[in-house]
Amino acid sequence: MEEKKIQMKVGDMGSCAYLMMHGFKVSGFLPREKAYLFDILETDEEDFEDKQNNYLNSEFHRFDSCLMSLKKRWKA
Repeated sequence: MEEKKIQMKVGDMGSCAYLMMHGFKVSGFLPREKAYLFDILETDEEDFEDKQNNYLNSEFHRFDSCLMSLKKRWKA
């Protein structure tokens, strides 16, 4: 029996990059919602959500925040 896939939306580009670094693949983009889509196995949903939470406490999030601050500070 084939495992069921579910679609997850992620609106933060930093989170998307972090999820991609951990093996999840982007399957689409919703321009109106500015959200990326991930098709994941239902059995991977908890891991997917854990990775999103882990991102918030990671150095990757800190790096992304610094980039955004610099971009806003010197925006023309």
